[in-house]
Amino acid sequence: MSNRNRRRGAGLLIALLSILLGGGAAAAAVSAVAAAKGPNDSQSVITGPKNVVAPSQVIGYGG
Repeated sequence: MSNRNRRRGAGLLIALLSILLGGGAAAAAVSAVAAAKGPNDSQSVITGPKNVVAPSQVIGYGG
């Protein structure tokens, strides 16, 4: 095997490992975000505001 073929094989191996590790990290991040819940998320649905509030009363940007 020539030196050029070894370098090409090493480059392909590094690229493959990078893709696999990057995909695994992305999958773990998506799983963690999907499973995350804020404090008392389920309670806020039950004990949250009963009346609908206009967005302009809650969001104070634009003057």
